[in-house]
Amino acid sequence: MSLKGPANFVTLADPRAEEMLHSDLTKARPGYGFIGEEGGPREGDDKSHTWIVDPLDGTTNFLHGNPAICDFDRLAARGHHDCRPDLQSGQ
Repeated sequence: MSLKGPANFVTLADPRAEEMLHSDLTKARPGYGFIGEEGGPREGDDKSHTWIVDPLDGTTNFLHGNPAICDFDRLAARGHHDCRPDLQSGQ
């Protein structure tokens, strides 16, 4: 575990989960960009699509054994940058 800022923790699980998501999303959609909370931006050949990922949103809860955590990932397409969670479907 490390500390990025006040009460902003990073566990070993954060970058590992991000790498797993990057690998899976790159296989599914080669060429799309990827912005991860831990690793930052990675440009893809397709400049009109970018994945935005926070693989372990709620690290403090995770560290305390509180199950209120989630995986946040969204696809931003040129002209459509809606990164708000879909509260109707829970996604």
